[in-house]
Formats: sequence, structure tokens, C-alpha cells
Amino acid sequence: MEADYRPNVYASIFITLPLAALVLVLRLVARRSTRAGYGIDDWLAVVAFIGALAYSVDNLVFLFAFGLGRPLEDGPSHLTEEERLERSYLLIWLSSLAYTIGIGFAKFAILTFYWRLFKYSSSRIAIQVVFVLCVAWFIVRILLLTLSCMPTSAYWDLARRTTHCHVTSNIYFFSTGLTHAVLDIAILVLPLIEVIKMHLPLGQKLAVMALFGFGALVCVLTILVIHNSFEFNGSSKEIALKIGYHGSLAAAECNLANVSGISPRPKS
Repeated sequence: MEADYRPNVYASIFITLPLAALVLVLRLVARRSTRAGYGIDDWLAVVAFIGALAYSVDNLVFLFAFGLGRPLEDGPSHLTEEERLERSYLLIWLSSLAYTIGIGFAKFAILTFYWRLFKYSSSRIAIQVVFVLCVAWFIVRILLLTLSCMPTSAYWDLARRTTHCHVTSNIYFFSTGLTHAVLDIAILVLPLIEVIKMHLPLGQKLAVMALFGFGALVCVLTILVIHNSFEFNGSSKEIALKIGYHGSLAAAECNLANVSGISPRPKS
């Protein structure tokens, strides 16, 4: 029986993306009803959701039009094998860009949420340090993505891919994937001591605990995505098949990271 990862992609996107959209709408409506108005963390959350939405749309286009999650031979009949591979690499590159934006800005939104929540806490220094590290991670990932092949279009041009691309998939995932997981864990653990010490109303405590709950789930998904990434063979002709399972995990991670980043926060 041939592998088929399309159900994984469907389930991942159509369960987690609507949840992220709903939480964002509720957050913006709640913020509009307060005198404080929108803050920078709200706008960061919007950008993060746009990145997550773009990632899901890219995967759906890949799935419906170019055979994501299926063997190469099951791809579009009007395209040659080489054209199918080139379309696959292009969509993978675009999805990596969208993923970086979605995950990166979700981190920024969560950290700015912490910054507002812990106004008079010594943990603000740690928040600043982690924020700077997240910005560095974001920049490095964007640079590796855009400069791994020179020109960038060589990434999806089979005629130039072997001679113009000098950063392998393993290097890319090792340099950005492991640091991504470490930063996620740091973001999850960072405010725990302060929350324990604070005397918040029940509603605010529940909001913060919900954020931590989704954060823990995102950490688990991040580890699964990284583990799958190291098994990924970027030179395989069955790229559309092999990226299917990875895409389903990454879509869930990206969307749930946005739920963490855009969860309603206490009034400031």
C-alpha cells in the first residue's frame, strides 16, 4: 500500500488554523473594547497569523495542485517529472519563508506579552535577552533560506541546484532547528516563577495557564518537527511524499504557536 500523507495535512490545517483565527478575532475584539487599545504585541500577533495562514495556504496549494503527500508518479499529469520536482522545491521554499515568519513573530508576540505582564519584575532582563536571541534566530534563518543558493532561484532550478546550493538541509535544520527548540523551552519556562509569585485574579491566571498549556504542546510539536527534519532527504525525488508528514506537523506547530502568541492577555 502506497503512503498517503494527505489526511495528515488536511487534519492538521483544518483543525488548528480555524482555532488560531478564532483566538485572534476574539483577542482583537476584546482589545478594541478596552481603553488601552491595541498594543505592539497585538500587531506582532497579526503578522504571526499572516505567516501561519500563508504556510497553510502554501501546503493546500501543494496538496491540491502538485501532489503533496503522494509519490512523484501521482503528481500532475500535465507536468514532466522535472517540472513536478521544481514546483515542489519552489513551494517548499515558500513554505519555509512563511513558517519562519509565523513562528518568529509568534515568539515576538509572546515575549512582548510577558514584557507587559511583568512590568515591575527582575525577569524583564531575561525577557530582553531571550527576545534578542529570538531576533537573531529569525535573521539567521532568513539569511540561510535566501542565501543557501546563489541565486536564490537555484533552490528550485534543478539545472543549477547541485552546483549553486552550498547549505545542505542538515546544516539548515541543525543550525536553526535545535536553537528554535531551545528558545521555545526558554519562552515556556521564563515566566513560571513570576506567575507563581503573582496574586492575579482567577480569570487572568486561567489566561496565563492556557497560554502555558499551548506553549507546552508547541514545544512537543517543535521536537517532532525537528526529529522529522533530520530524517529529511532534500535530494530525494520523492520530495512531495516525504514532505507531507513534515508539513502536517509544522502546520500544527505554526498554528498552535500562534494560539499561544495571540491568546487574550490581561488588561494593562
